[in-house]
Amino acid sequence: MSRVEKVYVNSTHELITKSDLYFMIGSYYESKDAEVDIFITNPNNSTFAEKNREKLEQYFKKKVNILTVKDDAKEEEIVKTKDSTSKGTLYGIEYLLGDYINTPFFIGNSNMVAYNVCTEVLEQKGRSNLVFIYGPTSTGKTHLLQHMVYKALKSGINVYYNGATKFLDELKAYNYSEKEFDKLVKFVKKDNKKIFFLDDFQLIDQDKIQKHLGVIFEFLNLIKSEGINAIIASDKQPKEFAVLPERTVMRLIDGYTCSIETPEYVVKKQYIDYFAKENKVSIPDYVANKICIVSGNFRELRNWLFGFIASANSNAQMDNFVSLLTASGKKTSSKSEELQSLRQLLLEYYGLTDYRQQADQKKKSHKIGKIDNILYYLFQSIIDTNTLRSILKIDRRNHSYSLRSGEAAYNKIDDDALKDNIRRVTEFYDSKRS
Repeated sequence: MSRVEKVYVNSTHELITKSDLYFMIGSYYESKDAEVDIFITNPNNSTFAEKNREKLEQYFKKKVNILTVKDDAKEEEIVKTKDSTSKGTLYGIEYLLGDYINTPFFIGNSNMVAYNVCTEVLEQKGRSNLVFIYGPTSTGKTHLLQHMVYKALKSGINVYYNGATKFLDELKAYNYSEKEFDKLVKFVKKDNKKIFFLDDFQLIDQDKIQKHLGVIFEFLNLIKSEGINAIIASDKQPKEFAVLPERTVMRLIDGYTCSIETPEYVVKKQYIDYFAKENKVSIPDYVANKICIVSGNFRELRNWLFGFIASANSNAQMDNFVSLLTASGKKTSSKSEELQSLRQLLLEYYGLTDYRQQADQKKKSHKIGKIDNILYYLFQSIIDTNTLRSILKIDRRNHSYSLRSGEAAYNKIDDDALKDNIRRVTEFYDSKRS
């Protein structure tokens, strides 16, 4: 019997470059005579694999068996959410996902307001009992909700958590008659300390469930009248829903509405550092910077990171991975993103934390001014001058001064590793012009 070889899927594999099956990064497969066993190493990607089974079979021209590789440590983490360590009771779903509750929720300007508002609700200090959080897909909304659910359970608060459509399925039984409405009231008021968490609320916006939307309105009315806390997450704002009646939309925006934006460089870098530590890998700074720039959301960020791990077996694979990363950067990065990676390195060097907070002050601090001048000097031949002035808020009258000052400050940097990283990053951006 011939030995079956494991083939690991990295970012240069044809499944990625030609078939766009990005969920396969970090997984592996074993091809046999008549079938292929595909081993999904990230449990969150199993659903994507099932949905793309036909595409996978077309690629391999064989029957495909989709298997999830069990990670005993992660399985144990999931079980912990169901045991007696929590003081509160979880209603709705059976358990939370370990990937969400055991991964820190990294905070930046993109999600700070949403995080603070949810925390206020948990502490019973909320400015509104209804919070509606919206933002693009894969920006951390589900992570935030499960993070808050777990904190609430640990604090002894009973929680209802579910996807919006499954929640609606539960409410359908309590529809319009007075008798059934009494059941709805009892369901909602079952525990006066209960917090309702509803995820993926955008799935409500479907014609096929339009006839059941009246019960949603009744539920929101109860939330308001009884002062019961509820946190709702959605990919779109209330006013963007097509099938929701105006009265229901008005109930949704009657609370506190806030957004979670695409994660900025600082948040992505925090996640990369955590990922590297958890997976016991060393990711060079210049690679981490590139990944931050080319990844628009957390799903893309994780895919690139799994691709890095899969490519770390050989120098040739790593070279291919970096080439693909560079090519992707040419297509995706914006001018402001191009500066963020170097800005963060310089902030750390000068002992600062948040550029935006410092820069929003009426008068820039001396160190922030120095950083902006260094960036102006480094990028003046890479980025259009007018664009660069606009990003860094440098007056054209200060052009010569900023260049001289930036060059002088750069030459005084006595950290060879920092200068090497700066060189790598600027070379990366300069290559995009070719």
